Amino acid sequence: MGFCLTSARHRRALVSPWTGVALTLFALTLMPLVYWNTQHDWLSFGFHLSSRFDGGSSSPGFNPLTMVGVWLVGVAYLFPSLGFPLWWVSGRSLWQLGDLRQRFVLWLGLPIAAGFTLLGGMTHIYPAWPAPGLWSLSLLLALAVASWSPSTIRRWLLSSALVMATLLLFALGHVALGTLQQPGGMVQLMPPETDPTTTMIDVVQLRRRLQAGVAADAIASADFLVTNEFWLSGYIDMAVSSLTPAPVMAFTQDPRGHAVWFTPTDWVGYSGLFIATQRAGATTETFYLYDVGKLIAPYQYPY
Repeated sequence: MGFCLTSARHRRALVSPWTGVALTLFALTLMPLVYWNTQHDWLSFGFHLSSRFDGGSSSPGFNPLTMVGVWLVGVAYLFPSLGFPLWWVSGRSLWQLGDLRQRFVLWLGLPIAAGFTLLGGMTHIYPAWPAPGLWSLSLLLALAVASWSPSTIRRWLLSSALVMATLLLFALGHVALGTLQQPGGMVQLMPPETDPTTTMIDVVQLRRRLQAGVAADAIASADFLVTNEFWLSGYIDMAVSSLTPAPVMAFTQDPRGHAVWFTPTDWVGYSGLFIATQRAGATTETFYLYDVGKLIAPYQYPY
């Protein structure tokens, strides 16, 4: 729609009957999402439009340095030999808007890629969020590469392969050894509590640990299990699926969907097991199990 608005030749497409059909189908596609939210106090919309920007410690306002950091992480996520040229040709295309093909590709990708990067200066985002926009913009990189000489392309591909292999080996080394962590790391760039790789848990290893000793007995006797992180509930659910049919819930400050997985009042009088993690040392996760006994009152969100 943005492309059509900025192109006199294509503006008439906005009043086409087919555009009306497309918008109608788009609205119908969104109806399940809207209906679910009407039944659950608009949890999804409230979180994405309000809770992320409530001024808490995780949302201190717009920070340009944080935005640059998010952008660099995104470049590393793509590998620098692809990320930097991709953003460079995208920026250069802003000065070539007379070419309708390039303008169309920019409208497809740049609002998503740049929008989420800007959002990273206000709240926590994941590197994958701008990725769909960058997929579209990769067409502009392909157009630029088509004009390079064969020797330049060979050097670029060779250097890209070397950069990718080096970064992948370094990343795998960090996942296995914690080489970037502080204390104890070789480079000491991040403390364990801010290292996102510590949330990567081996489900098979976790299942073996939960099958041993007092943990297995506690799990077997619990009517339901609960964790303090929504992502942890997924790991625990996979790990204990062969040990117990008990459901796994999440009591967290990020309610959204898992706030309504179960009705808290249904569990009053039943025995629950609370499983939480606390990072210890450089590369380990220590699991703590708390028998909460009989639940005497329904759990209320937020945490």
